[in-house]
Amino acid sequence: VQSNRLHDTILQSPISRTGNVGLTVDNERQPQSPSEKQMRVARLFEGGAAWKSKKIKPGDVLLAVDGISTSSMTKDEVQNMFAGPIGTPIILKLKSSNPDTEYLVVLERSSLEGESIASEEIFEK
Repeated sequence: VQSNRLHDTILQSPISRTGNVGLTVDNERQPQSPSEKQMRVARLFEGGAAWKSKKIKPGDVLLAVDGISTSSMTKDEVQNMFAGPIGTPIILKLKSSNPDTEYLVVLERSSLEGESIASEEIFEK
């Protein structure tokens, strides 16, 4: 009887699915300060939350994720912060390269099924 209850509980439990925001980053050294790295948006995934926001562009600098500075993080650490349960919010603080302004974007994690779009593909459109 005990094993049947456990089986029923497992079947009725919602399955937590992991989502993402639909972008990748890369850290590059700054020519004026070679020891300083900046985390830049490298690619957007078509259909992802970042792409749908129409605010984030490849080349923008990612300053913080949910209020945590990315300045001392590796790109893998940042990418891991993007993942989380589907439907949960995430706040990104970015700096646009043109014009040079900081902005916040609130995104909702979702499943990804789109194609990635490199910076040169977006700027050509």
